[in-house]
This record gives sequence, structure tokens and C-alpha cells, in this order.
Amino acid sequence: MSGELRSVRTLGSWEWLAFAAQLPSSPEQFLSVSASQKLLTGRYIVTGVSGTNAATTAGTVTLYDGQDNTGEIIVTKNVAASADFFIALPGNGVMVEIGVYLGVATATITGSVLAIPLTRYANTPPGQ
Repeated sequence: MSGELRSVRTLGSWEWLAFAAQLPSSPEQFLSVSASQKLLTGRYIVTGVSGTNAATTAGTVTLYDGQDNTGEIIVTKNVAASADFFIALPGNGVMVEIGVYLGVATATITGSVLAIPLTRYANTPPGQ
């Protein structure tokens, strides 16, 4: 890490956030979700989602920035019956301000959201 990123001058800077987006993602697991639910609360950089649809019907998986399905959509994916899926978000991922809500329609999903928890770092800039 460069000296600039270690300095007090970058506290709350967008440069630090760009650095944080390059950190490894942590898997945040969810099990047998057949009804939509809140998965994470707080600020994260979401880099992807992987999982398996255990249902015998195809379905839809939607991630939202929020605590319910009124939040902004991060990504939507149609998932085949009894199939695995992986969604990689472009670039350094998507920063969520409120949390991650998983919307599920006609599927039973087990998997993980891949996310970098910004709540563990005091150097993130305030949301806008």
C-alpha cells in the first residue's frame, strides 16, 4: 500500500475507497431462501453472487440496495431449475449504502453474496 493511502490525508477519500474495492470479498452465506429477505445491513462493496437453485422450477434472483424490494436494483438474473449460477458485477463491484436485500421468485436459492464490508473500515467516505 502506498504511503499516500496510509496517511491521514486520505481518511474519507475516494482514493481509499478505490483501494478498498480491490480487497478480497468475503462470502456472506444464505441457505434455502425461497422468500425474499434482507441479507446484509450497512455499507458494502458487492462484487458478485453465486448459488444453486434447488427448486424444480426456474426462477429469478434480484439483489437490491436496501432493506426491501423498494431499494435500487443491483442485478437481476433468471436461474434455471436445479441449476448453479454465478453473477460477477463489473469493475470493482457496486457500493451499497443501506444493505443487501435478496429478492427470490419461484426458486429456492442457497449461496453466497460476495461482499467487502465497509463497516469494518473507518476510512470510507460518507454516502452521497
